[in-house]
Amino acid sequence: MQKYLPLIIVVIAAVAGAGVFLLRGRGARGELQILEVSGPTEEVPEGGSWGIYVRASAPAPGTYTLRISFEGEILEQEVTFEEAGENTFYIGLPGRAVGSYTYSLGGFESTVTFRPLRPAQFEVVSLSVSEENVPTNKSVVVRATVRNTGEREGSYRGTIQAGTVTKSIGPKTIKPGTQEELSTTLTSSDLQSILGTNSTATVGVRLENKETSLILRQPAPPTPAYLSIQAPKKAYPDQQVTITLLVKNAGDVRGELSFQAQVGGEESPRTRTITLDGGQENVWELRVNAPSSGALTVAAGGLSASIEVVQPPAVRVESLDVPVTAVSGDRIKVRILLKNTSTSSWTGQLDVYVSGPEEKSDKTPQVTVGPGQTAPVTKEFTLTTKGIYTVSVEDKSATVRVLRPTEVNTPGDASVYWTDYYYEIPIINYKVTKKYYSATVYRGLEDYRGYRCMKWQTLDVQNPEAYYEYFYQLITPDEKESKQVGTVHYEPTQSTIISFDPPAKNWTWPATSFTGDWSNYSMIIKTKYGGQEYTLEIQGRARFRVERKGTQTYRTKWGTDEEVEVVEVYTEIADATIKVAGLSGTASGTLKLTRYMGRGGSLREEAESKIDFTVGVTSSMIIKYTSDMLCYRNHWLGYGGDPNYYKYLPT
Repeated sequence: MQKYLPLIIVVIAAVAGAGVFLLRGRGARGELQILEVSGPTEEVPEGGSWGIYVRASAPAPGTYTLRISFEGEILEQEVTFEEAGENTFYIGLPGRAVGSYTYSLGGFESTVTFRPLRPAQFEVVSLSVSEENVPTNKSVVVRATVRNTGEREGSYRGTIQAGTVTKSIGPKTIKPGTQEELSTTLTSSDLQSILGTNSTATVGVRLENKETSLILRQPAPPTPAYLSIQAPKKAYPDQQVTITLLVKNAGDVRGELSFQAQVGGEESPRTRTITLDGGQENVWELRVNAPSSGALTVAAGGLSASIEVVQPPAVRVESLDVPVTAVSGDRIKVRILLKNTSTSSWTGQLDVYVSGPEEKSDKTPQVTVGPGQTAPVTKEFTLTTKGIYTVSVEDKSATVRVLRPTEVNTPGDASVYWTDYYYEIPIINYKVTKKYYSATVYRGLEDYRGYRCMKWQTLDVQNPEAYYEYFYQLITPDEKESKQVGTVHYEPTQSTIISFDPPAKNWTWPATSFTGDWSNYSMIIKTKYGGQEYTLEIQGRARFRVERKGTQTYRTKWGTDEEVEVVEVYTEIADATIKVAGLSGTASGTLKLTRYMGRGGSLREEAESKIDFTVGVTSSMIIKYTSDMLCYRNHWLGYGGDPNYYKYLPT
């Protein structure tokens, strides 16, 4: 809720001050001369919005009132001239039932005709399948995006044709001018019926004018496969080292598989039996003692690794620390603690090796360690390919699992917030200070407004009925960008729906500074005030702008020192119009959000903004809040985070 409350308060202020924000002329001197009035040249849909263009000349700067006669009713609209002379204005006017109506202004008279609304008409925008190459022991979800191109709400139902199988999709009600996503499932029985006795086949999937395809195949039996083998580059004599093998069931059917690894110097291979689902991966860790000299070799499934045995140096690696998980493209920090066991000072660099789907090596920055002392040093790498990596420095090694953005979170992953919130509207002397204790929980993937989105829920920890909202986040197919699709917010006296069309870019992987494109911004609020219900509408443009400010050491709320990445996120609102309680106005402004992001995600947020708005009079609103938080793999904040970070959670 906190991220969008500034915009909500803008429109609530219009309601709270409705008695103050009355339209009235001010500063105008002399008469306004109407030079030209032009209206619609085509018929207008019944009840639809329409308007006229008025070209007028003012003798002096100021605000003037136009009085438009519309079928005997006088409609007043104020226009403002910043200087004397001509100007052109667009005046919106109310819709009417089917028929022709006369309007006039300043001696100009014309007619507008309202026609019946066109019935609902549907167009299939896109058609896709959840998997393109699938065995017949699985199922496939078919998704279609359908747009209502008519002017009335209607219900869509269609028929999917997949080979010899037909499946119904829908019904689903779609409002005019909007699109929705519908889905149906081709079960394993459907797929077996389509494929029959064939070993494989390419099958067309069709809905009206859209078609896609999928490849069906008979399920492959359980098959062991070796994906990677990782080990430290060096070991000391007789030291125990850990070797990591990534194995997989390359078949389609669940089964018990036997894996083998040959360790140099041992007569028989080591074996392990693992039960895996089709396509499932697993990690097998081998603990092996290094010989007194030479090298230690390990081989498995055609892969091999060799560890050089060396004498311990005077300066040793006391500890090596990397994140447990990371998002593809993010910077991964390798934290090394050195200890000098000699009686002399040491200055130098260490070799850091990364092995896995990508192979990298580099030296640490130069570091000096005094006799008997310890010293930290950090090295960063960027890894873009999914997989398990081993990071090695001297005799120490650690593993990090690099995931795609959509794989980082699993349903139930949560973030908790402790928030101090303040906002003020000076013109009506309105000040509010609040404290929130809330949680944001990942709820999984869901179809929203025709997009496949990651769904997040924020709720009050102490009173879940007080408020909750859903935040819908779209990850682009190449998984390099995050986009905000919309938010649905509820509380006892208010509900809010926020939409971005098209979805607005709000993050990238790797995380970089950027300015997003403008997106059409829409907000509809239904709220209660003074015993009455109001509907507030905002239409405008919005975009996100992100600036990375580098790293710093940050003392958390719980007394731990963290190295954090400082990122500023700006939400800019422009060209916004407000409609509420028969009033209309404008708003614009920027919300600045500073994030301090550590290993567990974002540790703190600081927000400040000033929103300027005009609803009869011009004023502004001041917003400030701070949130201390813990985020478990909450990757849209910029980092995969550490799933063990919960140990810092206060009781």
